[in-house]
Amino acid sequence: MPNLIEKHQKKVTVTALKTAYSIFSQAVTRSIQDNGDIEGWELSYSDMAPKYIFPYVETVGIVKKYGLYNLGTGGSAYIHWGGWSNGKIYAMKNGMNYSLIYDHGGIYLTVDINGTKGPNRMGRDGFVFEILPKENTLILAGANRTRNDVVNYFFGGCKKFPNNNVYYSGQFCGALIMLDGWKIKDNYPW
Repeated sequence: MPNLIEKHQKKVTVTALKTAYSIFSQAVTRSIQDNGDIEGWELSYSDMAPKYIFPYVETVGIVKKYGLYNLGTGGSAYIHWGGWSNGKIYAMKNGMNYSLIYDHGGIYLTVDINGTKGPNRMGRDGFVFEILPKENTLILAGANRTRNDVVNYFFGGCKKFPNNNVYYSGQFCGALIMLDGWKIKDNYPW
């Protein structure tokens, strides 16, 4: 019975991740049509969502900040990449939450595919997308790397690192699911 429940949870996760990818890919495409190429957007560490995302997704409000944790053993490190702790977290009509910021030269969109419900871990219900200005597109963070990097990269890899303080552990898990044919394989660090 536990195997059936886990299999169902994985299927639900993949479906929700694909939905988020579709919603935000379309939002970025429409925002480019209305606001011009991403390289011309007003990029700053401050919140970009009201101008570049709100008009294109069903945002219903701001969510009180809550923890979204790494995938490391014990998962003790709190994630901030993508603005989760530094920007605002927005609720969508479909139950997902997201945050969008410009940080260290990148535009990061962090999505919690089931809102504030647990487990609130990267690679389980938290996924990071990156908006690429030169390419005018949105990708799952890490999707422009090799599969080996997606799994093992110290800052973001989809792996339960033995050191539970690997701050960004799990950031590339969405890319791994996509690279594996939109499946969560048996060796996925669930």
